[in-house]
Formats: sequence, C-alpha cells, structure tokens
Amino acid sequence: MPFKLASLKFRPGMVRDDTEYSAEGTWVDGDKVRFYRGFAEKLGGWQRQQSAAVSGKCRGLFAWSDNTGNRWLMAGTHTDLYVTDTDTLYNITGLGRVRSLCYGNGSWLAVGEGGEAAYSIDGTSWTILSDIGFGTSVIRDCAYGNGTWVIVGDHAQIGKSTNLSSWEIGTINAFIGTRSRATIYAVKYDGSSTWVLAGQGGVMVTSTDLETFTTAAPDFGVSDIYDVQHTQQAFGASYCWLACGGDGKVRRLSGVASAGVIATTTWSVVSTGVSDAAFWTLEYNHDTTTWIAAGERARLMTAGTAVPSNMTLQKSSFLAGRYVTIYSSGNLSGVSFTISGTTTRNEVTTEAITGPNNSTVTSIKRWREITQVAASTAVPTNVEVGYAEDRDAICAAQTLGAAGNLVIAGADASGGAVDWGPVDETIWDVAAYNTGGTTYWMAAGDNGKLATASGGSPSSWTQVATTTASQALYAVINNTSGRWVAGGENGALVTTTGTAGTSGWAALTSPFGEEEAPENEHGSGGPGWGAGGWSDPRAEGGGWSDPADATEIYPRTWSLGKWGQYGIANPRFGQIREWRLDEDVTAQVVSGSPRRVNAVMVTAENIMVALGSDQEGTFDPMLVAWSDVADNTTWVPQSANYAGNQRLSEGGFIVTGKPAKGESLIWSDTALYSMVFRPGDADIPFEFTLIGNNCGLIGPNAAAVVDGSTFWMARNGAFYLYEGALPLQLAPNPVQQYVQGLLERVDWEEVYCAPNIARNEIWWFFPRTGQDDCSDYVAFQFVDKIWFTGTMQRTAMLDRGIFDRPIGVDWDGVFWWHEIGHNAGDDPLTAYVKSAPLDIDDGDRVLRVDSVVTDFVLSGSCDLICSYRRYPQDTLRTKDALMVTPTTRRVDTRFEGRQMAIEIRSDGVDDHWRLGALRLNVSTAGRR
Repeated sequence: MPFKLASLKFRPGMVRDDTEYSAEGTWVDGDKVRFYRGFAEKLGGWQRQQSAAVSGKCRGLFAWSDNTGNRWLMAGTHTDLYVTDTDTLYNITGLGRVRSLCYGNGSWLAVGEGGEAAYSIDGTSWTILSDIGFGTSVIRDCAYGNGTWVIVGDHAQIGKSTNLSSWEIGTINAFIGTRSRATIYAVKYDGSSTWVLAGQGGVMVTSTDLETFTTAAPDFGVSDIYDVQHTQQAFGASYCWLACGGDGKVRRLSGVASAGVIATTTWSVVSTGVSDAAFWTLEYNHDTTTWIAAGERARLMTAGTAVPSNMTLQKSSFLAGRYVTIYSSGNLSGVSFTISGTTTRNEVTTEAITGPNNSTVTSIKRWREITQVAASTAVPTNVEVGYAEDRDAICAAQTLGAAGNLVIAGADASGGAVDWGPVDETIWDVAAYNTGGTTYWMAAGDNGKLATASGGSPSSWTQVATTTASQALYAVINNTSGRWVAGGENGALVTTTGTAGTSGWAALTSPFGEEEAPENEHGSGGPGWGAGGWSDPRAEGGGWSDPADATEIYPRTWSLGKWGQYGIANPRFGQIREWRLDEDVTAQVVSGSPRRVNAVMVTAENIMVALGSDQEGTFDPMLVAWSDVADNTTWVPQSANYAGNQRLSEGGFIVTGKPAKGESLIWSDTALYSMVFRPGDADIPFEFTLIGNNCGLIGPNAAAVVDGSTFWMARNGAFYLYEGALPLQLAPNPVQQYVQGLLERVDWEEVYCAPNIARNEIWWFFPRTGQDDCSDYVAFQFVDKIWFTGTMQRTAMLDRGIFDRPIGVDWDGVFWWHEIGHNAGDDPLTAYVKSAPLDIDDGDRVLRVDSVVTDFVLSGSCDLICSYRRYPQDTLRTKDALMVTPTTRRVDTRFEGRQMAIEIRSDGVDDHWRLGALRLNVSTAGRR
C-alpha cells in the first residue's frame, strides 16, 4: 500500500487497573501530567513562596481574609501551629497565659488560660496541676485565705482547695443568665471572715463559707468589675473596700466590719476623672496608707488615704506614642524647638515646632521615643514638653539663657528618654512590698513592661530596663519575703529577688503550655480505637476513656477554619484554639470549649461544632457538641441559647466535618451524617440524618467541598461523591485498585485532599508503601470524569481563592506556589506519559511506520519515544527518543509492527507541552 496518514487516538485519563489488551487506546502510566480537553499536558510548575519553612510535617492549611483585607495562611504541623502573610512566618503555637498570681501557706499559685494552674514552693520551680476540673475556661483570678485557695473565671465558675491537689469546682448563680454564664474577674478575702467576688455586668457577691453567696450592690450599672481590694486587717476593725472596672469606674464601701455589711451597705463613687478607659487592678498598702488603681491607656491613679473620695492621676511610664505638646505661659513664638526621636512607625526623625504664645503647640508626628528637644534661641520663660495627661513628662518647666537643649528629665524618662510603646498600653497589675521601712511598688503591663516606684502615693515611676519578657505581663506579686514574680503572655514567668525589682529579672521554665495529644509524626498502625468498646478500660482492650494513650496510633493532623475574622485551630484530640490576628501572640484555647476534640468546624449559622468531645466529662469520640449562635465560649445548654450536644451511633469515632450547601457533613470512620440547623428551636437546634454507611472517611483531611459537591476517599478504598442525595462512588475508576495496592496503610490517616477548581480537579495526596509521608497523588477531573496519578512530595495543599495560586507544603516544611511557571522551583520539572500498546491502523497486517507527524502546543522541547512489536506476545522494542521542538513538523522513525506505544517525556528547564492529535506516516511492510 502507498504511504498514508493514520491517526493515533487515545482516550483521556489514565487506566492502571485493566489488562494490557483492555487498556488499548489509553494512557497507562505517567507523572506530572494532567488532561486538558481530552489531551495530555504537563502540569504547571511551582516556585518557593518564602525563605522560611515550618518545623514538622504540615498536616493542615487554611487561608482567610480579616476585616481589614489582610490575607492570612494558617499551617498546622505535627509539632507547631503557624500563620503567615506569605512574607513572614510566625509560630503561634499555643503556650497559654498566666492571668493571676497569689501566695499563701508557703506556696505560690499561678492560673490562666485554658483552665491551667501551676504551683511553686520557692517561686522558681513550677509544677503544672493536671486537670483541676475547670475545663478550658479562663481562670481570671486566684486568692488565698482562711486555709483555702480560691480560683474564679469564665462561665460563672469558682474552684476551691485546701491542698492545691484536690479541687471542688462549682458555679455561682448570681453570674448565670438565661442564655450564658458571665465571667468572674476578681476574688479577694478580707483577712477575717468575708470573701468578695465580682465580675461581668457589675455583678458582685459576698460569702463567708464559699457555699452560700449573697448579692451586693456596688453601683456599677452594667459595667464590668475587674478587681476588688480592701484595707481591713481584722474583724470588727474599720475597713474600706474599693472596686474598679469598665468606663473608669471606682466605687468605695467603708465602715466597721460586721457580718453581711458588704452585701447590705451602699457603695459610693470615687472620683477619678476617667471615663474613656477601664481600670484593671487595685492595690492597697497599709504601711503608707496608699491606694493605686491602674488600667487602660496607661492610667495610674493614687490616693493617700484609707477611705478615698477621689484619686489623682500619676505618670506611669506605660504611656504609649503620643502627639508631643509644648506648653508655655509666655510668648515663645520667636523660638524654634526641634524635637528628635523615633515615631510610632520606628522612623528616626526630627520635627521643628515654632514656640507657643501663652498657649500650646502640638507636633504633627506621633512619637514613640524622644531623645532631644533643642531650642534655637534663648527661652526666657518656663516651657514644658509633654502631653495632655502629663504636660512635663518629657521636659519639666525650664528656661534657657541661650540656644541649647532642654533637659529631658520627665518622670517617665528611662535612660534619658521617654520609652513609649507603639500603641497605648494597659497596666494589668500592681503589687507592693514593704521592707526596712520602705514600700516598693511594681506595675506590670503590655509589651513585657515592669515599672517600679517607692513611698506613699508614688508619682515617679521607673521602667525596669530588662524583664526578659517581650509581651504582656498580666500579674505581679511579692510574697513578703523579697521575691518578685510576674507572669503573662505565652506562659511567661519571670522573677527577681532584688528588693526594688529594678534589675535581676530572670525567666523561669514555665509549666504553662498546650495540653494536647502526643505530637505524632506518623501513625503506628493497628486497629485503633475500634479495637474495643469506647467505655472499656485500655487494659481490657478498649481505650476510649484514655485518649492520651489511644491517640498514639494516629499521626497528628489539624482541623483549621475561621471564627469571624479570627483563625481557629484544633490539633486532633486536642483543644480548640483561636488566633486573634496579633502576630506576637499565640493562639489561645477557646474558653469553655471541650477539653478534647477530634475536629472542629463552624456552620453557616456561626455555630462552632466540636466533633468528638468530652463535653459531658468523659471523652466520647462519637459525641457532637456545639456552641451558642455567635458565641463560641458558651457550650452549656441554657433556656435561651442554642448550645447542646448529640451522640451519633454509626461508627467508632468521628473523623471530621465540613460545612456544605444547606447542611454540614460529618464523617465517622464508617458513615456519613448530615447536620441541618432548625431555626427557632433552641431545644433541638440540629437535625442529624444518616446519609450512608460503609463510606467513612480515611483521614481527617481526605475530603473537599466544591460548591454543592463533596468528594472524599473512604476507608474502604473507594472514592465518593455526595450532592445532597445518596453517597455515590466515583465510578468507573480505572486507577482505584492501583492506588489501594500502592497506599501505605499504616499512615493512611495522612491522606490530604485538595481541589484545583481552575482545572476542575480533585487531588488526593497519599503515602505509598514504604514511605511515611505523602509521596504520590491520584486526581479526578470531574467535568470529563477522568483519573490520573503521579508522584509529588506534598503533605498539605490548598487551592487558590484567598491567594492567587494554589499553595503546597513539602516534606521539609517549605511553602510552594503551584501552577506557576514550568519548573520545580529552580530545577527542571520532569514529566512523562505512556500509552498502552495499540494497533497500528487495524492491526491485521504488519505496517511500516516511517515518521510521526507532530501536533503539540510546546515551549522548550520534549521527547517522543516509540515502542513497537509484530505480535502481541512479543516484547516491545523501543526506539531512541526523538526531540520535538516548536518548529518540528514531523520526526522520522522507522520500524515495522502491528502494535505500537508512545511516550512523551520532558526534563528540561522551562519545558512545557500539551499533546494534540498525532498521526503516523505508514505503509505496508514487506512481510506479513
């Protein structure tokens, strides 16, 4: 026969489960190749996102925008939690907060976030107290009196102990409304007979036995009360109680102590002149008869009487960046003042200001630090430099006989310069210590600041040069024997034995931190929790009641999302944490949420849902618990809220859940449930429906929701689609057996599902046999319903949306932008696709193939490799690779056979190709 052109036609997608003959006309092998409009093409490349990398294996990615439009990416690894704006990587692993400190009966007590508490007998070595029964609620304050330790905090909770080891936890009815439970911020003992507790909404109660509580009337309206303090030393003596809180309120109760007097006596207003800032702390010193109240916007007030009617504002050294003002009662309009220093934007600069005329002039810059104030000529009349609250804070009243520098000698100066923070700062706590006839004061606040003062009604405060803390310190105390201890953000505990506390501060090893599941890098195999009943003791083959041990077989994965504009994160079998957009502050436990959670999700109704939890005391891996609407701290059902819980029956444990269209979906290890909100029904707000059995999820990250369609990989090895009816297997699936045979089952919980919507694809990354981490992928193109496979070391992947490109994380914790360029970072991206042997023409005769007419969309080059044979049982013989470039019209290849297979391969920098319709130039061979 003469030469003619014969088409090579291949069905799109890969077939890896069929026999060689049944796979004729298909692609049977390949890597880094997808299918576009039915034709094979090389995948898009990837480029490194940032130089930093996360520590540990990434097992969770989530992206969102906050209310100001900032874009964030959260990443959870088997060891840590991170956020990044793609330029800078921040480790926000939850380390808790120390909220309060107290001392009594020879022991220190520190309490804080997540219901955590720790004690010390020397102030330097601290021991965590295991679960004391406060759940994850924040412990706001602690106190010691009458042989009893008392703690109070969120959700109207109170705890008491006589030995720091066994605790009795309860709630106080006065702080419980019809919808939620309010916070108790403060607890104090008067040293004689009475406890006073106060908190949210201006509620205050008193008690003499910590069993019965009587409501008092402190005249706070609905403003919160943040602290209470007293002067009383003995029953029957004169006393004065102060309470401080929101809106600058301070109230006083005084008289002679007698039973019930605090509950029945009217409180009086203490004038502060402050209404735009809350007072967070009160301290009284008996030796100097001095009260101090301090709080937001660096407000620090003093009173030099035991029963004050007003308080005086003092300079605190906690003032933040302000507009500097020059004050004078004379005419200085001919004097130019040059201010030098650092602005709140960390810009080292100067600003010239013309002097005032019996008035004030104000800078246009907001200053963080002032290093010099220079006058251009003589200053014949007093001039002060400061700000509204402290007009001589930088330079007290001065005159100059000639041009020169004013003396920077304000009370806030530290080393000759006013040390201001970048924003207005809060003073969180104040403590006093008496020794040698002198009273020393210590104030703790934002940015790790401590400031000292001495004497009565101190007006001169000096900032401690080095505290070893860089973030907020919420509590400070001296145990009356000379040791100062301060605690705050990230579980920080710092101490010094310096009498005045001006130096010698050292960081302690903090016991505060995340109480989570083991940081498992990989699974260890075995049947898992399904081995025994969920209530059986572990020693008898169960383990549900011992989650710390039971989770040892699972790799640590993350459930990530957002609550409003904040990021939320739950390490599997750990606590739910919330990150509030401050890069310097770690994610904190959501107060009141369950202590152990399999996974977390947020429904369309703004309800946080814990999937598998210990909400009812004992961990139940099939219990679904949820918060009130728009309140992720209220989880206890009450008459007017939507909080509640429901146990599911099908399965051994809940794997994860995801919001979907009109419902939320929950997977157990064996089944799929639908969770639908019922508006208006607070008693039963959710309806649960079993959608399908024997389709449970293989791992917490193995599902994806795309518009109204949900895709997942099941534990039975099948792939499923759900679109509001019944779960349907994605069939036919010509690669399913191949994937099942390749999958490393010990680590199958690491399977990670990621859509690529721009390409209409759903990808699953999985570990192959012999690999600990995801090394391979299987992908489904859901428009053409085709499958393809390949290799790629990605432990987590996120589709574009918030960010312009998909994001993947490799085994080394490096972030990569995907679908960008044609290379694997700086290296070539090797890609290939192979066909099964197919008949040349009709296959009934031996044909001679003289050349292949190429049809490519191509940049760079690729190789075309042909294999051929005469008879089906013959071994395929492979020709040398033929290079194809953008100008190649055909490639010459000479062989004779009935069948042939082709391979397209590229391994050069910037190579990219998409295959079209290849044709062969064939004729009849000389032998049949």
